[in-house]
Amino acid sequence: MIPLFKVNMPKDISVDNLLHSGFIGQGKYVDLFEKKFANHFNMNFNNVLTTDSCTNAIKLALVLAGVESGDDVVTSPYTCLATNSEIMRLNANIIWYDINKYTGAADVESIKRSISSKTKALIIAHLSGMITNDLEDIIDFCHSNDIKIIEDSAQSLGAKYKDNYFCDKTDYICFSFQAIKQLTTIDGGMLYCKDCDDIKRGKLLRWFGFDRTLSTDFRCSQDVKEVGMKIHMTDIPAYIGIKSLETIDEVIKRHKENAILYEKLLKRVEEISICHFVKSGSSFWVYPIMANKDRDELKKFLQDNGIGSSLVQNRLDNKTCFKEYKKDLPNLDYFIERILYIPCGWWVSKNDIYHIVEKIREYYN
Repeated sequence: MIPLFKVNMPKDISVDNLLHSGFIGQGKYVDLFEKKFANHFNMNFNNVLTTDSCTNAIKLALVLAGVESGDDVVTSPYTCLATNSEIMRLNANIIWYDINKYTGAADVESIKRSISSKTKALIIAHLSGMITNDLEDIIDFCHSNDIKIIEDSAQSLGAKYKDNYFCDKTDYICFSFQAIKQLTTIDGGMLYCKDCDDIKRGKLLRWFGFDRTLSTDFRCSQDVKEVGMKIHMTDIPAYIGIKSLETIDEVIKRHKENAILYEKLLKRVEEISICHFVKSGSSFWVYPIMANKDRDELKKFLQDNGIGSSLVQNRLDNKTCFKEYKKDLPNLDYFIERILYIPCGWWVSKNDIYHIVEKIREYYN
């Protein structure tokens, strides 16, 4: 079987000394991971903080953005459930925007139509490794309406936007280090905030509201001005993240090289449309294709021939928990009937890709 996902755990890693060091909570390795991550992706160390998951990075971003009960948050119906679950936990309202019917990315005109005077924040979900092409236009429009931008980049670590790893106009970016991401800490997240004051507040909120930079003797004696959460990263996942950073460039390079070969070969398959071209700057966590004929049958055929494929995520607007926010989303209707993700990772060889494409051709012939 050629799997769609595989855990990228650093080789020759040992946490035995750390496990028996007497300290396995949030400590020096968390600080070091934040510094090394920021440096690697051209961010300022004072603009990032770790969390125990990307879900909680999104939750923290929503709180820092000022989202409260009754506010509207405009967001994507085509993403992981985690992107939107915390909106409901804050008793805010979900307003769906439609997606680009050929890429799955945010549709800028639909976003503009979805925004109202009640909108407090916009979540942009970057899918499969690609940062939304219209990002800067979306940010400028939202900022002109006093709306905060939260980017869900759980699937897009290492992607490029105008030759940069991120757009410095944005307010918040949330990254995931969950098990099957290109960089894993077993689980974990990172939050980028444009405003350093948000980082200071976020570091308090991620650990009950206590300031961990003050005396370690009896932190509970501190006054707490704002009740926080318990969503901090600890030293063991942070250490794994530090080791994972050592090879992340090579890992993403392999994903991109595989995408280049797919793009060359699949252009010759009439029934398949390419969703994300290499020139988009995608880091290709997975490789998305549009099967314009018999998507489900093709998926089964690939599975029967030892090739993993999946829809990865399904539309959220059909789930019972979101039923009150239902609206017409014609582009999503089109996209969801055709999208299929095929293996593109560091473990996939060139011979594997030739084999996968040959099997796709075989099915349609």
